[in-house]
Amino acid sequence: MREAMEKLEEEAELLRQDRRKLELLRSEHVELQSRHEAVEVEAEAQKNRLSSLEAAQERLQADLDRARADGAQDAEQVSELQARLQQAQDRTEEMQAKCNEARQGAEKAAQEAERLQRELGGERANREQLDDQAALLRADAEQADQRGRSAREALERAVKEHADLEGRSAELRAEAVAARADAQDV
Repeated sequence: MREAMEKLEEEAELLRQDRRKLELLRSEHVELQSRHEAVEVEAEAQKNRLSSLEAAQERLQADLDRARADGAQDAEQVSELQARLQQAQDRTEEMQAKCNEARQGAEKAAQEAERLQRELGGERANREQLDDQAALLRADAEQADQRGRSAREALERAVKEHADLEGRSAELRAEAVAARADAQDV
């Protein structure tokens, strides 16, 4: 019975450890979802900035084309527009790179969230299995306890019957001794 109780306590401790792991995985899952959402928001913002920069680039290109067509603008203004155009193109490329990085980060976060979801499902299945095992162990412990009580009661009855038989045996021996003594007197 003590072994069953110790085993039951060990199973209970394993269940508590599994519960802590499950809670940790849930908090990690929530954190990854938050990070994933933040990355998606940032990616959308980067995309909007990229669109804005592309529109600016188109305006600058149009300005440059007009400046060339007019011929009235001096070379310094053309150089400035070209520099601004180059800066806009550089920023556009930079934003595209950041947008790609953000998209990759979002994909990684989604993959990590899926992995954690699978792990959470596995942990839930393990938890259910451990709950089932714990229920079986509790039932076994109750049966063992009941059998122990029955065995103690049977032992008490046997000891009592043994004492009664010993007493009866002593009485019969005394009667036999008395009968022999009476027989010898006769």
